[in-house]
Amino acid sequence: MAHAQTDEIQVYDAEITAPGRLNLTWHNNFTPSGRARAVIPGGVVPEHALNGVPEFAYGVTEWFEAGTYLPIY
Repeated sequence: MAHAQTDEIQVYDAEITAPGRLNLTWHNNFTPSGRARAVIPGGVVPEHALNGVPEFAYGVTEWFEAGTYLPIY
């Protein structure tokens, strides 16, 4: 039986947001077929689950950006 990793794997191209600019990236994942029951009481049931996280990044300098993830669904 194959098992999927529980978290998203992200690959970036090393591009930095321009200084003074705000960038928004949406990370959306859907599980069309997964476990129908939680592994632990009160746990997440992945069957038909939609997970979304906006990532905000602000360009501070040419070589640095500050960012945050806000898991909202």
